[in-house]
Amino acid sequence: MNKKRIILVYFTLVFMTYVLDLITTVIGLGVGAVENNPIAYSIFTMSPMSNIIGIFLFILFWAVSMLCLVEIVYYVYKKLFEENLKVYTTFLLTGLLIVLYNSTLAIVNNLNVIWSMKGG
Repeated sequence: MNKKRIILVYFTLVFMTYVLDLITTVIGLGVGAVENNPIAYSIFTMSPMSNIIGIFLFILFWAVSMLCLVEIVYYVYKKLFEENLKVYTTFLLTGLLIVLYNSTLAIVNNLNVIWSMKGG
């Protein structure tokens, strides 16, 4: 597995969890829930066109942030270890597990809010 494939898998998994979180958030807001995150609240309260642009900018920000993080980890890893992608993958996997755990908690929380708002 080369570095580009590792980064692509990492990005895809994190992106999919954020999209699932976004979908459950939109559904929750549709049934009457309130967004507690001030940044997300400001994005969701804009006009529809601004809302689309805001979500696009938010996803772009996360994509650039993830790419920078992955490249920083790769740079530090290269300085400390030899060209062993297993160590690099382990570093990224640890970060990925933390992100997936936090995103899963957010998604479960959104689902609980949706069910409680619908009377389930």
